[in-house]
Amino acid sequence: MNDEPYDRPGKPYGGDYQILEAIYKSKPNFMLWLGDNTYFREADFTTKSGIYYRQTHTRSVKELQPLLANTHHYAIWDDHDFGPNDANGSFYNKALTLKAFQDFWPNPNYGIEGTDACAGKFSYADCDFFLLDNRTFRTPLYDTGLSEILGSKQIEWLIAGLKSSRASFKFVAVGGQFLNTAQVYENHANYAAERDFLLRRIREENIRNVVFLSGDRHHSEVNHLALSDDLYISEITSSPLTSSAHRSVKEKNDNLVKGSLIKERNYATLKVSGKLKKRALSITFYNSQGEELYNHAIPLQDGK
Repeated sequence: MNDEPYDRPGKPYGGDYQILEAIYKSKPNFMLWLGDNTYFREADFTTKSGIYYRQTHTRSVKELQPLLANTHHYAIWDDHDFGPNDANGSFYNKALTLKAFQDFWPNPNYGIEGTDACAGKFSYADCDFFLLDNRTFRTPLYDTGLSEILGSKQIEWLIAGLKSSRASFKFVAVGGQFLNTAQVYENHANYAAERDFLLRRIREENIRNVVFLSGDRHHSEVNHLALSDDLYISEITSSPLTSSAHRSVKEKNDNLVKGSLIKERNYATLKVSGKLKKRALSITFYNSQGEELYNHAIPLQDGK
């Protein structure tokens, strides 16, 4: 959301706030915010007053009010509501930004035992949603030693939850892209060892109907990866809402679903339908006016 006294010189990042009204008019059962829900400026994240000012400023945008007031909201964070751009777990003010995030986003639960993770879980109908923290445990990309984004405790918490889940679809929300194979920006592909470990654990435990949900990239797309002959996972990336979109996306992503790339401001809806044991997931992307851009379907996989 633009804030002229603190924005960069020239053209501001934000625009097309009517997208928030379009989402409201679609009457969603709930809204899932996938990180970078606000953008801390350099003047914000060093003080409590700055942190709470930024959260309050974003929350006060006129076009957002009907959506806020008329449906449930769940949220994860990414770097811009955690701290500085591309921040990792060494950020000194992370306890304060976590407290502010919890104050503004009252998710049903927070935390993983023995950690200060901005993570949790909720269920809606016969679907489970796992909300991951991709900042608190994040390390730099070390030249030597282990580099990680989610950390071992959070991964084991996730695998335990996925394995015990009886949900039709198991949604995993995380700030950065997981399945995209391009080693660019903050994609999980840059942290190959951790990414491979999590994929291996999902395959070894034969966990089906896992769908990752991500934002971050300033474009939207669908990714699909087969882990074996009869086991696959998908990822829905939806970004941005009101920030600037990347008009030129040229990267080698082996898992990209052809035709799914969207390079304008947009939002996505998820619709689960069908009989209990024969569910199907429909993902539809819309532009800032609420006009349909792309649709993709994911059937329920047989087995656990």
